[in-house]
Amino acid sequence: MKGPSYYNPRVHPDRTLQRRNTVITQMVKYDYLTEEEGETLKQEKLQLRFKPLNHYSGLAPYLREQIRQDAVKLIAEFNEANSTNYDLYKDGLKLVTTIDAEMQRYAEKAMRQHMKSLQHAFYTHLGKQEPWDKEKNLLDNAIRESETYKNLKRQGLSEKAILVAMNEKKPMTIYSAYQGEAEMQMSSIDSLKHYLKILQPGMIAVEPQSGKIKVWIGGLDFKYFQYDQVLAPRQVGSVFKPVVYSAAIEHGARVDAYYNNEQKSYPEYDNWTPRNSNNQYGGYYTLKGALSQSINTIAVQVLLQTGIDATIEHACRLGIQSELPAVPSIALGAANIPLREMILPYLCYANNGVSTTPYYLLSIKDRDGRILYEAEPPRRERVIPAEQAHIMSSMLSAVIQEGTGKRLINNYGLNIPLAGKTGTTQNQADGWFIGYNPRIVVGVRVGANNSRVHFNSTALGQGANMALPIFGLFMQECLQSNTYAYWSGLSFPVPPVDVQKDLEVPTFKENINLLERLTNQKLEKVKKQDTGKDTDSPKKKGFFRKIGDLFKKKDKK
Repeated sequence: MKGPSYYNPRVHPDRTLQRRNTVITQMVKYDYLTEEEGETLKQEKLQLRFKPLNHYSGLAPYLREQIRQDAVKLIAEFNEANSTNYDLYKDGLKLVTTIDAEMQRYAEKAMRQHMKSLQHAFYTHLGKQEPWDKEKNLLDNAIRESETYKNLKRQGLSEKAILVAMNEKKPMTIYSAYQGEAEMQMSSIDSLKHYLKILQPGMIAVEPQSGKIKVWIGGLDFKYFQYDQVLAPRQVGSVFKPVVYSAAIEHGARVDAYYNNEQKSYPEYDNWTPRNSNNQYGGYYTLKGALSQSINTIAVQVLLQTGIDATIEHACRLGIQSELPAVPSIALGAANIPLREMILPYLCYANNGVSTTPYYLLSIKDRDGRILYEAEPPRRERVIPAEQAHIMSSMLSAVIQEGTGKRLINNYGLNIPLAGKTGTTQNQADGWFIGYNPRIVVGVRVGANNSRVHFNSTALGQGANMALPIFGLFMQECLQSNTYAYWSGLSFPVPPVDVQKDLEVPTFKENINLLERLTNQKLEKVKKQDTGKDTDSPKKKGFFRKIGDLFKKKDKK
């Protein structure tokens, strides 16, 4: 374009109009337009689509805010150590991140598409009811915690006067689930009611081998919601179960053993009686079957068989640093853990048992290329043997193929090697899904900021409905791109032949006979493996496994 600054339509609309008409005249002159068409086009008004770039707009604003905070500290440390006075906002510094712009765009597109329909479903399912109809102090607390209320209180207004003022309608710009931004006539209390019902997503994607964070979505819109959902500690639900199962396998749990899906009480824990989400009981599941179907009763059995303290210690080695209460309900995900932290065990499973610390800032340089900060190579540590990681990927693949994550195949056509786990928390306050292939681990959580605002239906509020679709839409976009199409040809490493054979036994049986009961040993004596080294050699079979194999041979005859 000739003279882009001189003819800038935002700054010089008259010049732009004149130039536009000159171009139309030339098009008429050279027979690209008729004189009549040219005159008609000259009568049209200029339409300007201008969206100024700011801290709220552009890709990954939530991550950019995290980087901004980190960069301020890092630059201050550099200045102090080198007697310099670099300023993040004035000196044209270049910050390089690990974010993948293409992948981030696909993630944001998937998030917007799903959240619009999910929010509509939430409004529809509420009908004429409101979340605060049964939770009487929910709205009252929101009013009293609002800045508007606190400001009016500081001005000396009475409670009655404050409520009168907050009920006065006035023009305001709000975030709309349908439009993104809308002008409305609303009172301050109307606005609080509106925002209480907004569901928020969090999403993060990490390369398991490098630890590079490729996607970060902290919420719907950074302009209206600064609270970062990736960092928010929330109840994790069933996405914690893989940690329980991998701890059990490390402590000798056999993958070909069967567990009774029976509901029972635990007197030593105040007669606590865990129940399955579908209230269905009976039959016998292997670890793979129980994990793929997310059977709560068996998850608790497995935890207590392994030991609560042993499971907590295992979780810490896998990267969980949040406080884990030493109670059996941690098997069902009662702990509060941020999304950024909850993906760490899955990174380990995807990376053959090696833990890699995720990071997002590569370097900070000045305009002359001087390095102010450069990220050190991330810490890599083997925390479980490769064989155990491969077993977990095999079990978590069953979640997608035949379990609670099969919507990825049925609804999104993702019949490719994927592993993952859905999670639904108490009262459907949060829906989770963490999924991966050998190259990327993706975590998604969706829920209202206040956990007392939630779906009243498990069908709508489960992780498979709230969070999994974002993963599904994201993966669809990635696989259609030349950049990531190769993902469809990836495969997970296969466990050793004897272990794979055990994993392939039927995952569910209605009943087991006397012979099967006698050989159904859930544990074998194993020497704890050295997690500091790769252990690719097969384990020696324990006594009960040998007897079990003997009976299997007899059965085949």
